[in-house]
Amino acid sequence: MIIQMSPPPLPIRVALRAAAAPRAHAGRSGGKYGGFTLLEMLIAATVVIVLTTLLLSLVQLQVIRHQVDSAERAQADLRERLVDVHAQLMQWPAARAEIGLAPDPATSRSSYVQAVEVTGSTIVLTFGRRAHPRIAGMRLGLQAISAPDGQWRWRCIDSTEHAGLSTGSRSRQIVGASNLPVRYHPKVCRDMAADA
Repeated sequence: MIIQMSPPPLPIRVALRAAAAPRAHAGRSGGKYGGFTLLEMLIAATVVIVLTTLLLSLVQLQVIRHQVDSAERAQADLRERLVDVHAQLMQWPAARAEIGLAPDPATSRSSYVQAVEVTGSTIVLTFGRRAHPRIAGMRLGLQAISAPDGQWRWRCIDSTEHAGLSTGSRSRQIVGASNLPVRYHPKVCRDMAADA
C-alpha cells in the first residue's frame, strides 16, 4: 500500500528551497564571500586594547586605594591615643615615647605599612614592600584638625605642603610629610576634600 502525501503549502516550499540553496554574498570586496577587512580588524583590536588598558588602570587604582584605606583604618587606635594624650597634656606629643610607643618607627608595622612616625598632631605612614609597587616607599601624612563641633578630624597632608607642627612650647616641621598622590588618598580624606 502506498501512501501519497500532499506537497507542503507554497510559503513553506519557498522557505525550504531558500534554506537549501547555496548562499552567495556580495561582500565589500565584491566577491562571493563576506568578511572583515584588515582595517576593520585593526580598529576592533585597537578598541579592545584601549578598553583593556582603561579597565586595568581602574582595577589598579582600586587596589591601591583599598591598601591605603586599610592602612589608614589600622591607625584608629593610634589616632585615639594621640587625641587622649593631647586632652591630658593640653599639647601634642613631640615623640612616639610620649604616647607609649617604641622610639623606632619601624616597630609599628601593619599589612602595607613599614613605619609609622608620630610628631605633634601628625601621623606619617611609610608604605612598605607588601604594598602595591606604585606606592611602596611613599608616605602619607594624617594631621588632626579641630572641627567646629569640638571633635578631631583627620586630614591628609598634601604633597606640596610642609607640616609645620606646633606641640605647645615645642615645634617641629616635617618636611615632605606626604608624597602620596592625591588620587590615592584614603576615603576619609577624599570625603573631607569633597565636603570642603
